[in-house]
Amino acid sequence: MTKFVNLTNHEVNEMISGIRVPASGRRATVKTNKKTIRTIDGAPVYRSRSSTVDGLPDPKENTIYIVATLVQQKVPRERLDVVSPGNTQRNEKGDVIGCLGFRQL
Repeated sequence: MTKFVNLTNHEVNEMISGIRVPASGRRATVKTNKKTIRTIDGAPVYRSRSSTVDGLPDPKENTIYIVATLVQQKVPRERLDVVSPGNTQRNEKGDVIGCLGFRQL
């Protein structure tokens, strides 16, 4: 059976299969470097450059890591063990209640 490790800061509720994965308490993030490039009426305008992924464990047999889409965009495509939540589903108030499938870039 596949083990899911949620490296986001919220529970992931995949609504087609019923898979629910609580946040693990660990997060995968993208480190960014920001540089002030100008100001507009005294407000700084930054240019951010993302660099490396931090907090993503090495591949492990039968384990899938769930990360934010921004993180997944920086993960090498060969990492078939890394997914992000698919299309989000919202309730009548507009709150995210789950996703449909997982996304792999």
